[in-house]
Parts: sequence; C-alpha cells; structure tokens
Amino acid sequence: MTCSIDAFPVRAFVGVDTVVRARVVGADNAPITPAALSAAYLQIFGPDGDAVHNETLNLAETFSAALQTGAEWTTDNVGYNLTVTLPGSALVDETFAYPAVIWCVPISGSDFPIRMLVDLTPVPKATYPQ
Repeated sequence: MTCSIDAFPVRAFVGVDTVVRARVVGADNAPITPAALSAAYLQIFGPDGDAVHNETLNLAETFSAALQTGAEWTTDNVGYNLTVTLPGSALVDETFAYPAVIWCVPISGSDFPIRMLVDLTPVPKATYPQ
C-alpha cells in the first residue's frame, strides 16, 4: 500500500485541542482503513524542528472502516475516514505554523506520512458590554 498526500492546512486555536477529520485514500483511491495498517504515530514539530508531541495512535479510533458522514462533516456528502486530536498543549506559539505528521505503517508495503501544517490563531478574548 502506498499513499501520497501533500500537507493539508489545519486551523487551530493556541493551546486548544483540535479535532481533525479528513478523507485519506491510498494510491488505488480506496480509503485507508484500520485493517490495512499495523500501526500509526502522530508527531508534531516545534519551531526548533524537534518533536513537541509523539503519540502512538489507536487505529480503530483514528481510522474508520467505512467513510463517515454526519453533522461534524460539512465538506461533502462522501465522508471522512480519519479522526485525530491534536493536543493544545503542543500548540502554544501563535507565530509558528506547526508541521504535524501521522506516520502510517501498513500491513504490507512501505510506511507513508499524512502531513498537516497547523496554523494557529490566538484564542479570542470575550468582549462584554460595559
């Protein structure tokens, strides 16, 4: 199994956990499923290039066996098969766009990355009438 995906943009708030949903397909254009993988790892890299977060992902929680739709998916009517939470504790510098990678280890074939670039927005401060 091979997969080729360019980095996709993710918009997040500084210090806030961010749920990312995406449709991820292999070279055959079929969705990547948990049964096709033996492991997956999330890494987020900081301004100095070092990993600020490393996590072994639960395949059944991260990849769906079938495409999902519902209120949380408004992109199209096809659906998503990847759900991952980027921890806010790793996303703290609003001046930096954080590279994040999910490294996928397939049952057969070569490992492949799913790349994201996480752009941060400061958490808005509430404005109350005087």
